[in-house]
Amino acid sequence: AIMFGHGGLTTLGINALIMGIPALLAYQIFQLRHILGNGIKESLSMGIFGFIAGASAIGVSSLIFFTIIITNVPSGFDSSLEQRVIYGLMISHIPLMGIEGILTAMIISFLRRVMPELLPS
Repeated sequence: AIMFGHGGLTTLGINALIMGIPALLAYQIFQLRHILGNGIKESLSMGIFGFIAGASAIGVSSLIFFTIIITNVPSGFDSSLEQRVIYGLMISHIPLMGIEGILTAMIISFLRRVMPELLPS
């Protein structure tokens, strides 16, 4: 929050949750490659699970954020209009999930070739 300027110290906790929970979930998803990736070539397994981990991190982060926003719409606003706008913003994050998944898979593939010790098997 301090680094990004989104509310400063007043929103530090919620920003930590919005960024931290998806990061922990993405790590666990990436580690599933050891269990579910048997029989698949390791480079392909890392790419697939990297894609899923990256995309799910954005999805969960967006879901947490939009849930907080929807449940805290001030009473003076037209809540149905606000909810429609928020749902539209949520849908617009779907392409971002794909882009993030692709970038994560590419970075994992690059790290696997250049510094494989960063990605323990």
